[in-house]
Order: sequence, then structure tokens, then C-alpha cells
Amino acid sequence: MTRPRILVIDDDEAVGETLQMTLVLRGYPAVWRPSLAEAERRDDQAEVIVLDLNMPGHDGFTTIDDIARSRRHAQLIIASGQSEKIIAAAVACAKAAGIAVLGALEKPYTGRELVDVLDRFVPGGPDPNADDAGLIQAAIADGTLVERLHVVFQSKRDLKRGTITGYEALARLTGERFVSPELMFGPAVPLDLQLQMTRKVFLESIAAWQRLNDAGAPVPISVNCNPQTLCHPAFLDMVEALVRDAGLPPSMLLVELTEHASLEQAHQLARAASRLAMLGFRMALDDFGRGTTSYERLTRLPLAEIKIDKDIFWSACAGEISMSMLREVVTFCHANGMAATIEGIECELHRREALALGADFGQGFLWDKPGELLAQPEPAVRQAVGR
Repeated sequence: MTRPRILVIDDDEAVGETLQMTLVLRGYPAVWRPSLAEAERRDDQAEVIVLDLNMPGHDGFTTIDDIARSRRHAQLIIASGQSEKIIAAAVACAKAAGIAVLGALEKPYTGRELVDVLDRFVPGGPDPNADDAGLIQAAIADGTLVERLHVVFQSKRDLKRGTITGYEALARLTGERFVSPELMFGPAVPLDLQLQMTRKVFLESIAAWQRLNDAGAPVPISVNCNPQTLCHPAFLDMVEALVRDAGLPPSMLLVELTEHASLEQAHQLARAASRLAMLGFRMALDDFGRGTTSYERLTRLPLAEIKIDKDIFWSACAGEISMSMLREVVTFCHANGMAATIEGIECELHRREALALGADFGQGFLWDKPGELLAQPEPAVRQAVGR
């Protein structure tokens, strides 16, 4: 079935372009414009309009009237940081003008939340995650979820030399098939249980680093952590104790914050991240491009690195989105003292494209797939890290 074309109207360029990329990656033809007037000027056609209700110089209610006059066939999704009463009034106004309203989103919201609204109105096939979600719920019920979790590692490489500059720890469930970590650490899993699983990932990562150190190749190891876990009251003390007991320099652990699971209160995240940084831990933002994190919001976090999502990079390589957008991200990183890593490097062409963007590091199947950290002989490990 052909999916409807989406027009995103938002005055924030970073948010608008990110939403456009997310929609395209999820199979929705989409375009972002800073105003309805600009969309009219470019003669953009759309079946669904995502409208930011409150933009400087634009009255959202007047824009709704304009949509009703010129785009009666278009359905509407209203996005706003205004109060529920104002949003409800806008929805009522649109409906009174004959516009079908698919839903309303409170800002800030993620690209995934927008896709969820759209998916409810676009018939599709069975949910591919349904079986995995059932598997996780069964493991929660019988108390084996933490026990079944194990950790694999994938190297991060210097794009110019190909040398190993670090590893990423990736959580997996023991079994015959891959289960998405987004489900393992998703809202259906109790937060205290997520904290237990995160602790296990840290423990295995620390043990892996100690093996690397013994082999003469002590490079940092990254551990993924969603904002909810990072802000858990017990998280900071837990991580500090694990590192202290192991005698591990905190700088050898890079905490990768998963962007697509955002908190409503950004200051809570900034507080937790800053406290972690004060202890000597380094932080990165993982999967940049999947959510709606803006450049301005990035500057609030003590980040050492930004990792650009592989699907965004692949779309740029395929010409579906502008490569210049990613180049701007890399330039922003370097201007603010952050390294830029490209995920999803699966061939030499990908490596060259990432290098042309000015990125520092890459990660992907070009070099290795996730697996046991020291599966290769010790001399090969030393050679791989340039020793």
C-alpha cells in the first residue's frame, strides 16, 4: 500500500530535517518546510500535514484556517508545547473547518512517536516485534531476563588508519534469534529490571577491558544507557562502585546515551550526565538522527562524541537525503569539541563517504560483526590497535 506524503511545518530547522529523515526511513515520503507559505511557494503536495502550532511570526490558528482553504484534502497532526487546553482548542478549530485530525503531539516529541501516530491510520502487516515482545514478557514472568542477557562487542575504528580506537558493548538475549535492545530496555520492562541488566553489561564490559589491558591494548569500551536508567536514583552510585572495585579508570568507559528514548524533563538528564562526567566518565550520544535532538539541546550535555545513526547515513549514501546535512553535524561536533562517529560502515564506499564528511571514527561490518571480544589471538589484537 502506498503511504501518504507528509509535510512537516516547523520553524526549527534541525527538528524539521530530523523528522523528515525519520519519516523517510520509515517508508513515508516526507518534506520539511519552515512555514505553510514556503510549502505553498514550492507547490508541495501532502496528504498529512504535521503542524507546529506555535512558531515565531505565525499564528497556528490562522495557519489552520489557511490549510482549510487551500488543502481540504490534507489531514492534520498538531504538535505544540502549549497547554492541553490550547491544543484541544486547535483540534476543535481544525475539525470545525472540515480538517480530519489524526492526533496531537506534545513537544518535545520523538520521530518514533510521530510515526506511531501515522501507523495507526495506515494499514500494514503484522507487528514484527510482537513475538520478541512476548519472549521478553515471558522472561520477565519467570525471572530469567537478566540471566539470559549476555554481551557481545564490536570495534570502533579510526576512519583513516583502520586501527581500533574502542569497542561498543551490545546487549543480547541468549537464543536463536536477535531481539532488539529497544525492546529489552523499553517501557514494557520495569525500570529496576533495566537497571539490573545495565549493571550486568557494565560488569562484563569492565571484565572485557581488563582482558584488553592484560593483552596490552587498553582502549575504551562503550556501554549503552537510556535516559531513564541514567536518571535512576541508584545508577550513579552503582557505576561508581563497579569502577572503583575494579580499579578501572572511569575514562575507559564511554556511556552512550540512546537519543530515541528521551525524557520529558531535559534538566534531569543534564544533571545526571553532568554528575557522571564529574566522576571522569565520558559520554556520547548514540543513534543521532533518530529522534528530535537539536543542536541547542546537544550543547546542554557534557558530550565527548556524537554517533550518527546508520540508517541516516545509508539514506545519505543512497541520495535519499542530502549528504550536506550530515556534514553540518560533523562540523558542529568539531566546533564544540566532540568527535563524530558514523555507524553502519559496511563497505569501502561507506568508509570513503564517512571520511569525506570529516568524521573521525566508524563502526560496522566492514571491519567486524559483534562477537566475543578476545576471540582472536593476543598478537592480532595488539596489531589491530596499532601497537
